[in-house]
Amino acid sequence: MFGIVVATSMSLCGCDYSDMEAYYDLLEDIDTDKDIDISKILDENDISTDDLEDISDLLNQLDDSSKDNSDEGKKDDSDDDKFSDLDLNFDCNKDKDCNNNDCNDGSTCDKDSDCNKDKDCNKDKDCNKDDAGDQSTECDKDKEKDTGDDRKKDTDKNKDCDPNKDSTENTDSEQDTDNNDEANKEDTDSANNEHSSDKPDDSKGNVSDQNGGEPLPDDGRPKMDAAYEASYRGFDDDYTRKNREAAGITDASIDELKKQQEGYYAYSRLSDAGKTLYVELLQIINKEANEIFVSTRDPNAIQLAFDYLMMDHPEIFWVNGYRYVKHFTNNGGIDKLAFTGVYTYDLNEVANRQAKMQGYIDTCLAGAPSTEDEYFVVKYIYDYLIANTEYDLRAPDNQNICSVFLNGKTVCSGYARASQYLLNKLGIKCTYVTGMADNGSGSSGLHAWNLVRCNGDYYYMDTTWGDTGITSRDGKPRINYDYLCATEAAMSVNHKLSDRIDYPDCTSTKDSYYVRENRYMESPNLTQVEEIFAQEYESGSDNVTVKCESKDTYNSLYEQLIKDGAVYDYLQGDKKLSYTLFEDSNTIAIWLN
Repeated sequence: MFGIVVATSMSLCGCDYSDMEAYYDLLEDIDTDKDIDISKILDENDISTDDLEDISDLLNQLDDSSKDNSDEGKKDDSDDDKFSDLDLNFDCNKDKDCNNNDCNDGSTCDKDSDCNKDKDCNKDKDCNKDDAGDQSTECDKDKEKDTGDDRKKDTDKNKDCDPNKDSTENTDSEQDTDNNDEANKEDTDSANNEHSSDKPDDSKGNVSDQNGGEPLPDDGRPKMDAAYEASYRGFDDDYTRKNREAAGITDASIDELKKQQEGYYAYSRLSDAGKTLYVELLQIINKEANEIFVSTRDPNAIQLAFDYLMMDHPEIFWVNGYRYVKHFTNNGGIDKLAFTGVYTYDLNEVANRQAKMQGYIDTCLAGAPSTEDEYFVVKYIYDYLIANTEYDLRAPDNQNICSVFLNGKTVCSGYARASQYLLNKLGIKCTYVTGMADNGSGSSGLHAWNLVRCNGDYYYMDTTWGDTGITSRDGKPRINYDYLCATEAAMSVNHKLSDRIDYPDCTSTKDSYYVRENRYMESPNLTQVEEIFAQEYESGSDNVTVKCESKDTYNSLYEQLIKDGAVYDYLQGDKKLSYTLFEDSNTIAIWLN
């Protein structure tokens, strides 16, 4: 029987019949106990050392499998499938291909085109890759012009192509398998791009009571995981049950974790079976467990659940993707998938980093306004992160919250995840989203920002693009508020959401910065502009920024204020003029000296 298994297995892994015959001759010689020359036998039978190593590995696998099967108890499949869990995917077939796409490890991130937001300023883009293949484009959106003698022109920071990838970060897709359809086990890596609180507490925290427990938007839209419904499965054999229990996955723990996820946006978009898979991945990642069986046979379902998990949980900074192992039936179908996270830090280092980040987090949260008006809370976090974060493509951990909370330097993924983390801590529902961003010169790249719920309505917020990289003479950051509580229509001028998940309608303008601050111009009303100048001087602000409802209003206001010089009637002091135009959003910023 052993000989039949070995012969069959060698055939499956690519070794031909002569290799097997030579192998049996070798066994016979060794069995006789005679004085033999192994090298001579190998040469005479044309057996390479690689083949011998493969055979040795095969014997070890068979021996391990025999031990596993003795503990496994009743199998799910028929007796014909008794070898389905053996790993027969060896390198006898020397031509197997591996698909390794890691933007962090040297693959080309071909996103270096200029963002050129105006005639004079170059804006480069950041192509941050997310686990679903998403990349993040960082483009500063302001155009600055100056008039008059001794009028200083501010320049934007350049934003270059980021060689780092989740949604999320480094895309690391690896097929660790040959092309043999009958191989029983296949390893696959898939990474995130990458993922509101401390590891064991916040990842288990219940946010369902945030915002007074108001319901999420109607989730009657088609679920993204509907196509995977047939792939979801349960387990009743002892071997699989013990494997899952090793990671703390039981019926009771699944039910408890599901209750704790209520209120998370991406989680709410899944079917019940998809939610089960989501919390299984969460539990495995929190334990940093390896090769744990999950309740789907479809790798695409794992990808979706992982993407959604990382959209909801920015506190998970120690995972850079995942891999899975396929366990096949003897018919070539997938019987089970075993999931392992790609862990960048062990649990001790995770705890160490969480402790170090806590100082930043506590300081930030302590300064948050105590108010029931969530607009001021959202604006506080937007302003705080911009004032305390520097855009830097070379920042370590720039796809997660560590880059912001430990180093104060990051790219768009870090801005978005830090915004989400802090707002969630303050009871504001905020989700990490990805999509395409137009760099202003006819091309676009992948980018990350946030969906935030403020005073009962949904808005978009892009802290990265709010950070102009420019400071005033007193050292304060010059903030672009076009991307604070923006509508879908306003964002769609230069942002396009991914279709990986469905989003709520974002049409309300009541908490738009310009509406809340009375800076929204429905007509080119110079009386309103004069009042705004007086208010900003009185408050000590360094700018007057207005947003126009239409392009006609924008053009007319620009013509009157800048070209015709009406702005000099409202300037105080030396009346030097420095201004920035945001043509794509119909916004004019005039800097006060």
